[in-house]
Formats: sequence, structure tokens, C-alpha cells
Amino acid sequence: MKIAFLSLLAASMLASGCSAGALAGLVGIPKPTPTPQLIMTPSSLTMQTTGPTQTQTITASESGSTFFTAQSSDVTIATVTPVQNTTNAFSVSALAVGACTINVTDENGQTVHVKVTVSL
Repeated sequence: MKIAFLSLLAASMLASGCSAGALAGLVGIPKPTPTPQLIMTPSSLTMQTTGPTQTQTITASESGSTFFTAQSSDVTIATVTPVQNTTNAFSVSALAVGACTINVTDENGQTVHVKVTVSL
């Protein structure tokens, strides 16, 4: 009986022009929704330990996301803090000569790495 039903189902699909993809939707298999790409502006920073480039701002953008976190890979070279009254901007401050990465993560778990180079 089960084989007869499956044969009848397959025959009716072929006759109606249904594809396997259409069948997947009928049996309740959800299609995954792609996560929008997380973009950082700028994508890298060149800073100095003193002067006008000692503190710079990076901004996260992604359609749909409203929550971002940021963390420095080496807080002895550069620190990162949220910009007050924003949900997507971070202030990066140079502390010492070297290189590190600011890792920004969105609410979906995507992480973008902003390279920071600090000189005198």
C-alpha cells in the first residue's frame, strides 16, 4: 500500500510539473534565510600614539542588526569602547606602538576584524 501511494505521488508530481524543490516546501522543510553581511567602516586603521589620529571611530553596518560588540585583541596597543548614544559605532584609542585587531561581532554571531596599526 505504501509503495502504491508513493508511486501515485510521484506520478502526480511529474504530471503537474512539480519539482523536488516544490515537494520540500510541501513537507515542511524550511529554507534557510541568509544572514546579511556585516561591514565595518573603515576596514583598517592607521593610528599614532599622540595627535589627531590617536582616537578614531569605526562603524558597523548590517541590515537588520541592531546589536554589536567590539573587543581589542591587545588592550596594551589599542582599546575600543562604544560611542555613547549609538548601537553601531566604536571609539578606538591608540596606547602603544604595535598592531592588533578590533573584533566586531553582530547579534547573529558574525565577526569582522579591523586591523589596527599604531606608530609614534
